[in-house]
Amino acid sequence: MRRSGLISLDDDIVDDAPRGAAARGDVGAEQFRQAFRALASGVAVVTFHAGDEVHGFTATSVTSVSMEPPLALFCVGNHSRSRAHLSSGKPIGISFLGSHQTDIARFFASSASRNGHDSLDLLHGAPIIADATVNIAAVIQDIHPAGDHAICVCRLEATRSPKPGAPLLYFARDYYGHRPLSGDEHEDNSVKTNNKSSGGSNEGKFYET
Repeated sequence: MRRSGLISLDDDIVDDAPRGAAARGDVGAEQFRQAFRALASGVAVVTFHAGDEVHGFTATSVTSVSMEPPLALFCVGNHSRSRAHLSSGKPIGISFLGSHQTDIARFFASSASRNGHDSLDLLHGAPIIADATVNIAAVIQDIHPAGDHAICVCRLEATRSPKPGAPLLYFARDYYGHRPLSGDEHEDNSVKTNNKSSGGSNEGKFYET
C-alpha cells in the first residue's frame, strides 16, 4: 500500500500578510499554509489500484461539484507518487472517515511505511476503506493542471454508507470529532481525538504531495 506525504502547515495563524506582499497581490508559501490551517475540514482517503497494489493518500481537498451528473473533485500534487498512477478513466475510491478512524488517517498521511492496511474493501471494483462513514466509487473524468497540483474531477459510480456517525475533522494540525451546536450555545463543542500530528510528512492540510 503506497501512501503519500503532505505539505506541512505551520502552527500560528497570521491576520495579515506583509504589506509589501499584499501590495503585489503575492501570498508566500508560509502565509498560504497559515491561512488554510484555520479551515476545519473533513478527512477522506483516496484509494486506487496501481498494478497489483493498492495505493492511497489522506486528503481534505475532496469537494462535491455537481449532482447532475454526479461529480466530485480532489487535488493531488504534481510531484507525488500517486500522481503518476492517476489518469482519465481511472477507477478510484473515496472514503470519508469517522471520528473512530484517526489511525487510518495517520496511516495514509505518512510516507514512512510501505506495508498494506487491513481495512480495505471493494465497492463497484474500486478499493475503499471499510467501516468509513461514507464510501464512494468513482472514475476520474478529467484532470486539470492548477499550479503545483492537479485537480481530478471524478464521476460517481456508487456510494455506500455502512456506518453513519460523527465525522473525523482536521484543524490546526489536530484531529477532532464534533458535537452538534444547539440553540444559542457558543461554547466549544469540538472533541479532540488525542491524535495530534507528530510532525514530519504528516503535518498540516492534506494537500497530497
